[in-house]
Amino acid sequence: MAKAPEAEEGGEGRGQQEGGEQPSKGGMLKWIIIAVAAVVVLGGGGFAGWWFFLRSPAPATAKAGEQKPGAPGAGGASMAGPIIPLAPFIVNLADPGGRRYLKVTVELELDKKEGEAEFKGRVPEIRDQIILALSSKTFQQLQGGAGKQVLREELTARMNTILKVGKIKSIYFTEFVVQ
Repeated sequence: MAKAPEAEEGGEGRGQQEGGEQPSKGGMLKWIIIAVAAVVVLGGGGFAGWWFFLRSPAPATAKAGEQKPGAPGAGGASMAGPIIPLAPFIVNLADPGGRRYLKVTVELELDKKEGEAEFKGRVPEIRDQIILALSSKTFQQLQGGAGKQVLREELTARMNTILKVGKIKSIYFTEFVVQ
């Protein structure tokens, strides 16, 4: 018996593939174009999301003759003055038994640049006033935001009596630990 012609050739249309020829490239090219288009669309969407939602805005530059909001004379809050960090303070609190201590790191903002030289020359007096104020407080007086705000105001008043050229504009507690 003779085999059917289809069996000898391996089926219709398959003879070309087994004969060493490649399948048509039109199907593969179509998938490559779809993949490249998907990458471009997804990449563009990711970039747009970053651009509009995640990047920090560029600082606004004032044109000649204009004032930035917050600049002196602009009617808003004035610009920040020089900020001077001080070494950490560790003091015992005025609690009975002296079992608690306070560790505070402070940064002081001056109202103007001219006061910076005077401030640096008076650091020992300023540190002394801060230590005296901190060591006179009890744990109860320092609890909560209100206690820290009262301390901030007291420290500002004490230091501003020492300074003549510039004044302390603000005090920032960068570390505040009671143990």
